[in-house]
Amino acid sequence: MTLAAHPGVGEVYFLDGYSDPVPGSVSPPVAVQRRAYRSATVAGGGLEGRVLGVRWVVHARREWRTDEYVSVREATPPTDRWKARGWAIGGALQVRTFSERVLFTADILSRSLTGEARRAALEGVFFRADEQVVDASVELRYQPERSSWRWTTAFALRREKRIRRDFIAQVHSDIRTWTTGGRIEVAREIGSFTAGLGAAIASYTTSAAIPDPNALGPLYRRLVAAENSLYAVPSLPAALWVGASYRAGPATLVALNVVGERLAARGTTPANLAFAPGGSYTGWSVDLRVVLDRW
Repeated sequence: MTLAAHPGVGEVYFLDGYSDPVPGSVSPPVAVQRRAYRSATVAGGGLEGRVLGVRWVVHARREWRTDEYVSVREATPPTDRWKARGWAIGGALQVRTFSERVLFTADILSRSLTGEARRAALEGVFFRADEQVVDASVELRYQPERSSWRWTTAFALRREKRIRRDFIAQVHSDIRTWTTGGRIEVAREIGSFTAGLGAAIASYTTSAAIPDPNALGPLYRRLVAAENSLYAVPSLPAALWVGASYRAGPATLVALNVVGERLAARGTTPANLAFAPGGSYTGWSVDLRVVLDRW
């Protein structure tokens, strides 16, 4: 990455943790160069099988990642490093019951990450992150015998933990959240035509301890405080969608989906989250696709 200031003198900031970095001056014709290297390794495996009519699968993988950042051209340049390691462990099961009319599916996935950052000019670790996300869901699909109707209902749960410590700024953030939600869908087949309608809603709650933005520098308030504050604001997302598909032939499917979404803060935003984004988000999307399957 190369950054040059035009037409006058500029300043460059390399974000490092929660403390404000010392700016670097850029004057023409000299440019600032920044080089990033990334290496990653993943090893994992899984098992699947069937027991008493229940299909199941379990899987796990171990991940290692290293990022290196160099700002000068030398034979052995000073290098800032970020090293992280994590686990992803999950499983799922599926079974048909009630004379094959109900399909029950459940799954869970836990992902964790521990990372440490080191600066070339300092001894030891100056920033550490410890994060974990657990996703679990249960789904029921029901189709009555000799009926063109189908119903689907699902419940989902997400648990997040994000702990970050900056030993130079001497602050830390500890954000723990729960997201619970559900959805329901109904569809009907009429010959080659299928139409469906669905809705979903969730509740995002949080328990968060984040740094006081007024005790840190202007760059933290401008670039980092909004992200931490966003995680700390309870919200209520919802969605509504309608779709239709038509089987035009043995190898052609035409599908149309219209989705509406809304996201808004729930309750009153705490007074200490001055940098939290405000307002609400409403969006619509229309998706039209033609699927050709000739194989």
